[in-house]
Amino acid sequence: YQISDGSKLHLMVSTQTTPVKSTNNAFTNELRLLASKWIENPNEREAFVIAFQTEMKNTVDRLSLDDIEKLCADRLNQTV
Repeated sequence: YQISDGSKLHLMVSTQTTPVKSTNNAFTNELRLLASKWIENPNEREAFVIAFQTEMKNTVDRLSLDDIEKLCADRLNQTV
């Protein structure tokens, strides 16, 4: 995964080669760091991180295998 900021927030996800827990911790830490650029209050920053993770989980849970395959194919076509 990688987070890059600009005019939009982009999230790139690659195949996990590390345990989920450490990957999630690294992702969460990077998300907190990014949020700290705009949100000074630590409680609001943590609320943002939790809301972002919840929204991502809900979105991923709604994806069908066809949706995931199309997203992967689209991503591969962009890099070619």
